[in-house]
Amino acid sequence: MHCDLEEIDRRERGRGDRRIGEGRSHVEIDGIHTFGPYDYEVDTSDGVPDALAESVSAAWRSRGTRGVLTASA
Repeated sequence: MHCDLEEIDRRERGRGDRRIGEGRSHVEIDGIHTFGPYDYEVDTSDGVPDALAESVSAAWRSRGTRGVLTASA
């Protein structure tokens, strides 16, 4: 899941229990989400409408035996 940096900042301020800028630093400095491809990606900048949640569920149901969404034995 991804969202705009401005949305990360807004969510941190809204939660009140986060160090402001921590999420942004994970993206800009730590390079989070840069280690390799994901099987499925979604952008939650505009929230999580039902259609987006359903698309994640559908991707999970249709997953193959190879990839990040596959649970290890």
